[in-house]
Amino acid sequence: MAASIEMVSVVFTDLVGSTVIASRPGRGRSLAAGPFRPAPRRGRRGGRHRGQEPGRQLADTAADTGAVADAERLLARAARYRRCVGYNVATIEGALARPMGRMAALLGSWDHADGLFAEALQLHERFGAPYWVARTRLDWADARAASGREHDAARRDVRAAVAAAGERGYGGLLQRGGRVETLLF
Repeated sequence: MAASIEMVSVVFTDLVGSTVIASRPGRGRSLAAGPFRPAPRRGRRGGRHRGQEPGRQLADTAADTGAVADAERLLARAARYRRCVGYNVATIEGALARPMGRMAALLGSWDHADGLFAEALQLHERFGAPYWVARTRLDWADARAASGREHDAARRDVRAAVAAAGERGYGGLLQRGGRVETLLF
């Protein structure tokens, strides 16, 4: 089921559907094997955006592992979904623009990464998601640190993310913020 909230696409993908899409035979050879491809509509929950959630997770994995070839393919496939915010019965995955920004940074497309991170931050702030705002700020700061530019903006983002993480008890983000801070300070 897809809905629109102030021009923000929200996509529902059920947990079983995501697992099936992500684990089809032959899909494990490449991170970019199959997400972001519209699936046939099935019932109330089988919307045309099915498959974005595993794609979002694969995008983060490509950035985490430095899988450049997969990041290039995923970035191209994901472009039209960048403003989508995915969730399923167990989790909210945030805007696809955030992991797309990470992949663009991995590829050295710093201006493209900045645009994607700015878009993700705006979306996360708009629908009031403090975890995703903090995570986007940390990802953006990390990308800026890797590029060797905009250290002042990156420091502001890290401070804001660490403050939010400490206030709300986001332990993983708090630890990650500490690691990013050491790169910038």
